[in-house]
Amino acid sequence: MGFRAWNMYDYFVWLCIKVDATDEFGLMEKLHDREFTWSNNGNLIRDENRADAAKHLRRIFLDNKCVPDIYGDMLVPASVLEVLVALAIDTDDKLAGDGSGDRVPIYFHEMIENLGIYKNPDKLDYILDRWLNRDFEWDGTGSPFPIHRGCKYDQRKVELWLQACGYFSQELR
Repeated sequence: MGFRAWNMYDYFVWLCIKVDATDEFGLMEKLHDREFTWSNNGNLIRDENRADAAKHLRRIFLDNKCVPDIYGDMLVPASVLEVLVALAIDTDDKLAGDGSGDRVPIYFHEMIENLGIYKNPDKLDYILDRWLNRDFEWDGTGSPFPIHRGCKYDQRKVELWLQACGYFSQELR
């Protein structure tokens, strides 16, 4: 019995708890239903690492449930929700926090806000298409990580993790 066969809902709830979004199941479900995609052009191929980090959350969840490794579960593409949760956790661990996880919900909701989802929930598909297709503004406006002060590089051509690093180094000053 694989990950998707018996743990999908439990895993989804676990993700929502990680980012304090249990009162937003409808939105979170839509983010979880959307596949995270990336470009194979230049540095953007490194965004595959974000998908891998997101899939690693599945392994953590299954380990906590004492379920043996099930290879097929890692073949299922990562969702937008998983990628954003993984980015929030990595930001807390590696960039801004002490790794305690205390700020993970803050980082997650800030990314959702930056995407414009809270202001325009009825345009969710458009917002996600714009982000995943790199159709946002050159300074990252319309992405999870806008660089409003001193943006030197076209953020549409910068891998996701480096966008996060630039954004949070700006925000944490």
